[in-house]
Amino acid sequence: MTERERLIELLDKKYDHFCDQCGVNKDSRYTENLADYLLANDVKPLPFKINDIVYGISRGQIIPIQIDTIQYTSKGIDICGSNEKYFGYSTIHLDINNQIGIQWYKTKKEAETALKGGEEE
Repeated sequence: MTERERLIELLDKKYDHFCDQCGVNKDSRYTENLADYLLANDVKPLPFKINDIVYGISRGQIIPIQIDTIQYTSKGIDICGSNEKYFGYSTIHLDINNQIGIQWYKTKKEAETALKGGEEE
């Protein structure tokens, strides 16, 4: 799912509720135009929310990681997760761009594909 598609999905959920209350006939172009405007102004939707599960790969194993906190700092976005079974009470820091540290994936299937070494046919 692209950032644009994710924003449209989120906006559709928000404005369906809003438009039901006010009786306005929502046109899908409204959310599409708003999504384009937000992206043009560097607003990026996160691929997950607090308490979502992502899947990391550590020492050849797929590890479910619960997203505990998302912090916005002057250096960027810090994502902190946990899995007591594998990492005890340590906090797992995930890179939003997946460039450093534990590689993470939104689905277990994506993690399995990466663990096998690439794209499945």
